[in-house]
Order: sequence, then C-alpha cells, then structure tokens
Amino acid sequence: MVDADYPVLSDNYYGDYPMIISGYDYYTGDDPKIYTLCFRNISFYLNSNIRDIPMKMLKYLEAYILHNNSKIKDYMYYYLITRYYVSDVKNIEEYLIPYLSKCLFDLDFVNKCKDNLKFYIDFS
Repeated sequence: MVDADYPVLSDNYYGDYPMIISGYDYYTGDDPKIYTLCFRNISFYLNSNIRDIPMKMLKYLEAYILHNNSKIKDYMYYYLITRYYVSDVKNIEEYLIPYLSKCLFDLDFVNKCKDNLKFYIDFS
C-alpha cells in the first residue's frame, strides 16, 4: 500500500529493517548510525517537500547532538534549512546560537550554509 501510494517513501520504510527511521523517536542509545540515517532521511524528506517530519527528527536528535559535538555541524545545517520552512518567525532559537557560533569558525560550514543564513533575522 505504501509502495503504491508513496513509492519514494517505500525505500525508507521497507529497507529499514532495524526500524531506525520509521521508529526513530523510539530508538535509544548513542549509536552513530542513527545520525547518519536520520540526516540522510532528513535530506530525502526535504527534497521531497515533506517538511514536518524533518523538524520532528531534528528535535528528537537535538539532545544527543548537543552532547555530541562531532555532529553539530550536520545538525545545524539541516536545522537552518528545515526551520526556514516550518517557522513563520525567521530567527534561530536562542539556545542554539552558541552552537551555531562555534560552527561559524569553520569556513567549509560557512560556505555550505551562507545561502541559508541570509534568510534569518539574526544573521541578515
């Protein structure tokens, strides 16, 4: 049924044997593969114009990410894109600004995000 109605989503759910994506909000543990799979699927959903699921996934990952700074740049990249689509207020949540500020010291990150940053009141 999913394959017939939403063929592009079928791969994510039927190929998700450990249920990391379909059950991302029930998954526990600090396993690096959850970050990789979630970021991959956040990108997929954004490219498919499905915007509410990526924000839910980012909010779920947030607690892990803020304690594991190795993935903060990936998180902030997808956060900037997703928040633009789901929020009427174009500003970055205040508690995330220190984390974003650390990312701005990385020139690769700045180059990757400069088009997204210009949409936010905080950085315009």
